[in-house]
Amino acid sequence: MTDFGRFFHDATGYAPYPYQSRLAADGLPDVLRVDTGCGKTEAAGLAWMWRRRHSARKETPRWLVYALPMRTLVDQTFDRFVKWRHALGLQPSELGVHRVMGGSDWRDRDWRLHPERDAVFIGTIDMLLSRALNRGFADSRWNWPISFGAFNSGCQWVFDETQLMDAGVITGRQLQAFRTSFGTVQPTHTMWMSATVDFERLKTVDAPVIDRVVEISEIDRGYASLAERLEAPRSVRALGAGEVIKDGHVAKLAIEHHRPGTLTLVVVNTVKRAQAAFNAIRKIQGDVATVLIHSRFRQADREAALARVEADLGSNGRVVLATQVVEAGLDLSATTLLTDLAPWSSIVQRAGRCNRDGKVTNARMLWMRPPSAAPYDDEALQTAETALTQLPDVVTPRILSSVDVPTKVLPLPTLRRRDLVELFDTLPDLGGNYVDVGRFIRDSEDRDVIVLWREVENGALVSDIGPAAAELCRGPIGQLRRFLKAARKKPGIHAFKAVPSQRERWTRLAPGDLRPNLTVALHMKVGGYTPEMGWDSKSNKNVPAVDEPSDQRALPDQHDLCVADDPNSTGNAAPWLTLKEHLEDTEATAAAMVEVFGDLDLSPAVVQAARLAARYHDLGKVHDVFQDAIRKTRSEKDDNPPGSGVMLAKGGSKRDSLRYSRRYFRHGLVSALMLLGPEQALLEGVAEKDLVVYLTAAHHGRVRLGVRRLDDEPCPDNAACDIALGVVDGDKVPADVDIPRAVTRGGPISLAHVGLGSDDGPVPSYTARMLTLRDRSDLGPFRLAWLEMLVRSADWRASAHPRVVTS
Repeated sequence: MTDFGRFFHDATGYAPYPYQSRLAADGLPDVLRVDTGCGKTEAAGLAWMWRRRHSARKETPRWLVYALPMRTLVDQTFDRFVKWRHALGLQPSELGVHRVMGGSDWRDRDWRLHPERDAVFIGTIDMLLSRALNRGFADSRWNWPISFGAFNSGCQWVFDETQLMDAGVITGRQLQAFRTSFGTVQPTHTMWMSATVDFERLKTVDAPVIDRVVEISEIDRGYASLAERLEAPRSVRALGAGEVIKDGHVAKLAIEHHRPGTLTLVVVNTVKRAQAAFNAIRKIQGDVATVLIHSRFRQADREAALARVEADLGSNGRVVLATQVVEAGLDLSATTLLTDLAPWSSIVQRAGRCNRDGKVTNARMLWMRPPSAAPYDDEALQTAETALTQLPDVVTPRILSSVDVPTKVLPLPTLRRRDLVELFDTLPDLGGNYVDVGRFIRDSEDRDVIVLWREVENGALVSDIGPAAAELCRGPIGQLRRFLKAARKKPGIHAFKAVPSQRERWTRLAPGDLRPNLTVALHMKVGGYTPEMGWDSKSNKNVPAVDEPSDQRALPDQHDLCVADDPNSTGNAAPWLTLKEHLEDTEATAAAMVEVFGDLDLSPAVVQAARLAARYHDLGKVHDVFQDAIRKTRSEKDDNPPGSGVMLAKGGSKRDSLRYSRRYFRHGLVSALMLLGPEQALLEGVAEKDLVVYLTAAHHGRVRLGVRRLDDEPCPDNAACDIALGVVDGDKVPADVDIPRAVTRGGPISLAHVGLGSDDGPVPSYTARMLTLRDRSDLGPFRLAWLEMLVRSADWRASAHPRVVTS
């Protein structure tokens, strides 16, 4: 057994197939086309782990980003990677394994503190691609640039089960092309894999060429265990003589064809049809256990359903009613499969769940025509029906994968270069809205909304905390819109929406607010969900509560918050820390991180600029507004802050949020204005002055390409003034403050540097200067965002471990 063979066996308990060993030796290809049930996940995951740890570390990206089409697959894949990590004796610090899912990201901050560590990220295409597009769903908008920088540099992306992705496949291809053309800090690669790869779909306008493809070889087919799966037989025939099978008749057919002691799998095309069949089958099933699986369950209910699916069959066997969620990830081996007509790629995937292990001699695949083609188109179903009628009576996976079925390539939204460039800016438009990237991820007229249920009293949520992953359920936006229209006829406020900020906050949902991937909280009493059926817009039963996670708490007033709404920046409630100490810590941490990252496609001058930004990022904390706020907090030991002559950066208690006397005050803006004004001598002789200013201003994600006044921002004492983000034109900062390798000169700061306030002379446009950075060929959007990530992660880590440089 080869070294990789031992590694693979230690992780899984069995030897690798030849194609899996080829990936470990040669690296991951552009496309992996392997029959269902033949170990694609092991091939991708363990080959990457082997190369990163033992074989080709420098050539292998440090992050594996594993994108899946449905949330139901995320937990299974996550558990598999955690199991491998444990079997291989690796610690989380050696290999992080992270779920990127709505509601959970903020509580899993390890990767943001240690982006230089090897890690695996598993999530849906919604959660992962939105981050790669600088619009992370279910994430704070202030963190968007951090994810944008991290997920586009030094990553190996894997798109698994591409037949269930539409626009996301195109966007993945386009992003990979743009990483090549714009340049990244470290190489990033992408692999697409499925049993049914649509090669024409992969050929996009900026990525028309597919380089390396790996498929099952004749050598692989010679392996007995693999041959047993590839040659597993099942008979094929139509139900109802090819006539339409209505929802109510599906249950009768399932019972009629079920065999005691076996698994019968029924796969239909919509959640509504699956729920109708499930309700009907429970009334007539007798002693046969029945389980419903689809994509619209809360986490605990989904896990409970999957546990029932995997339980011992018993003498009566089991009937599983499911939707497309079984087309990927679920390792089911049914004796009998009933399936709706679907596109050919889906038929092949569903057939792969019938006699999957090759142990059954009398397996059957029975197909039926649904009343409607939805969510597919008629032509795709007609093409699949033609192919099914031409199959022999008994087929194997090898036969199915060899069938050449023409696929109609429908026009889908395509991410273009100008789109990506525009998405770099994270300021909303004048109406407060952001570009919707949903069309680049899923091409659906009825995309999902993220829904949870809470208690409501006196027109407000009883629990004003951010959403937890355990309470989230996806619901179709069209159904939710109709559901809310009916619910509004009842007294009381029934719906709220999460407002993106550093921590989630809720406001009442207006009729026109619904948009894809919005997080919505419903009153528990209006219904819409049951543990047995999942999302059910017809249910008016009270929705049971989900226990709140212990590490969430009520939110303070966002108007007055500063670093308290950036949890990674608050530190560990350490003793009071001076500004000089924190700036020294952050610069040293940034330098240590650069060393660990290794080879970077950045010039020495750019790397120096990042270090200087880390050194000066918190200069703005010398402002009286910040110093007054931090001195009103308490340390964990109830120590009083040092004397007024000491400039503080950290300290106090996590329980005491910093509350500013000026609404929206942002010390990052002050830091930038100081470097452009009274402290410009600090950058004398520095080649990348504008880059230092940009990274300094952007270190909390608030001030990036420009500054905009907020309509409800008051001047101090209600006097007339020029003000932006709590900074008044002409504010004075103190002199003689100790900072690393210098003392401040002090003096007034001017908003003219950012195009606001008084103008004593011609001042170069701040936005134009920063856009020049974005558009430079040696920087570009990906490198610039990565540098933001570096400085901000160094700040977070220095805050978490003051006076300790970690790497």
